[in-house]
Amino acid sequence: MLVAFSCKLRGVWPSCGARRASQTAANLVDRILPRVPLRQWVLSVPYELRLPMARSPALLSAGVRILCAEISRLMRRLGQERGVRQGATGMVATIQLFGGSLNLNPHAHLLVLDGVYHNDGHRAVFTETRAPTQSEIAEVTRRVQARVLRELKRRGMLRDPNDARNEAEDEPMMGCAQLSLRLGKLGRVDEHGRVQPDDMDLDARFARRGKLWCADIDGYSLHAGVTVRGDDDVGRENLCRYVLRHPIS
Repeated sequence: MLVAFSCKLRGVWPSCGARRASQTAANLVDRILPRVPLRQWVLSVPYELRLPMARSPALLSAGVRILCAEISRLMRRLGQERGVRQGATGMVATIQLFGGSLNLNPHAHLLVLDGVYHNDGHRAVFTETRAPTQSEIAEVTRRVQARVLRELKRRGMLRDPNDARNEAEDEPMMGCAQLSLRLGKLGRVDEHGRVQPDDMDLDARFARRGKLWCADIDGYSLHAGVTVRGDDDVGRENLCRYVLRHPIS
């Protein structure tokens, strides 16, 4: 079978991942993202949902679409505060399957324009909006939680977690996934390969640095505290590389 990497390996390979991340980030900055302020939104889901989302790409994509819709809804409301009645924002979403310790942790990174566009009759005009408040981020988190729950019910995926654990033990790959999932609960791996006790993995700690722009509701963690100015080309590219830093994004 054809292996679509220059190194011809099927594992996690830094050179391929770094090159693809750099090329994609350069393409985003040069050809796709306008020179307007950006805000990064990061959503992590509860441990109980990480294995189902890793097994079901459709469920994972549905969760990302829900998050995009709720952020767009918030940005339209913020645009109305600035007098833009029918504004629209834009965003680029990436899905990362690993946590900071290479544990199983499907989560979404979104690069969202920190404002809205509207048509003044001749061209598209960008209006920068204020930063979302803590209560607004919490509202987005609650709405995402409720809509993901409805999506799980619609797909018939709500069941006893013990059944999921037994099913995973019957499949070798699912057993590995469960072990990787528990690694995030046990702690983080230091530079010597030892697991250090911790209540959150590296991604979760990063998500909680800016507590003014972070909400955590029933295991759904949403962070929106990282911004880049529109004229900061270096910062924009570095942020793009960060959200694309994992080989599988």
